[in-house]
Amino acid sequence: MSSKSKATKETAITMPEALIPEAMIATEKKKSKKWTVPKEYTLALGSGSARGIAHGGVLRFLKEHNSAPQFIAGTSMGAIFAALYAGGDLDGFMNWATSFDYKNYLDVLDPAFPRNSLLYGEKGFELLDTFLHVKRVEDCYPPIVIVSTDIGTGKEYLIKKGNLIDAIKASTAIPGIFPVRTFDGRQMQDGALVNPVPISICKELYPDLPVLAVDVTEHLLANTPKKTNEADENITAKNTADTTTDNTADEKNENIFAEYGKKALNTIAPILGPKAALISHGMKQMLAPKDENQANIFDNIIGALMIAQDNIKKLQLENMSADKMLSPNLEQYTFLDIHHSPEMEKIGYAEAKKHLHVEES
Repeated sequence: MSSKSKATKETAITMPEALIPEAMIATEKKKSKKWTVPKEYTLALGSGSARGIAHGGVLRFLKEHNSAPQFIAGTSMGAIFAALYAGGDLDGFMNWATSFDYKNYLDVLDPAFPRNSLLYGEKGFELLDTFLHVKRVEDCYPPIVIVSTDIGTGKEYLIKKGNLIDAIKASTAIPGIFPVRTFDGRQMQDGALVNPVPISICKELYPDLPVLAVDVTEHLLANTPKKTNEADENITAKNTADTTTDNTADEKNENIFAEYGKKALNTIAPILGPKAALISHGMKQMLAPKDENQANIFDNIIGALMIAQDNIKKLQLENMSADKMLSPNLEQYTFLDIHHSPEMEKIGYAEAKKHLHVEES
């Protein structure tokens, strides 16, 4: 290595802290030190699609140690777990998720051809509703706020009251994947478009309480994570949880997209007539990757959104940080990897166990 390249490398590694925003430095320091969970605190649960299952592991750790937040703010998948924790059967939902099989995808994806999205998602929300004990946001305890995006103003919209399942739909309406939702007379999309990890909501509504935040997207690469045929290579998971990859399930999951196309095509075949075969071929090309390193349309959409959300999150952390941020490493999992729920739940639990200390009461 030349002295010039060596100097360049050293410069990159030893960047002075003066050039890094103070809030981001504070966040990094808080990640590395074990945090004593106070008696009273608020909880911010971030977005993350299927990777948000890791929230369940964090909540299990807190529950086992008799630690409960006074308030929860949730965005997208974080909104689902906020609702389950404060107004539903979280344990029952996690039992369902961790026993999820690839065959269940067609039961929850609800494939169709809506005009503004690839999926309706109604079947999945009907299933989720069976795990909710309360029907309105304001009846949850501890109190929760669900973050959505008002596409009329381009700003965040905080849902503090109203129908609970409709509020969740509004917070999880991923552009291109799920339809735009109407809530309180407003057109809504995924809350992660404006506030991926709602630390600011906790600070705004409960300024005197410390904030524990969970970000399940920090370690994701800008491009779609690669599938692997090896055992889970995630270092954190290898050291703290049994996260052996189910290769057979992964292979079967690839065929889900072909099944998706077939089922969706059947709904419009009478209209398409002779064009049905051509459309079928096109859908197969659209949904099925050619090899293990090529993403399908779902992962492409989510990957683009993740880049935007990551930039938003970094800008927010420049001005405001959580008192403790948990960032479970889930980079090897994708948008649809619900069948890896057992591994992701364990990674979330391990992250909480590694970084949190709860004093005996």
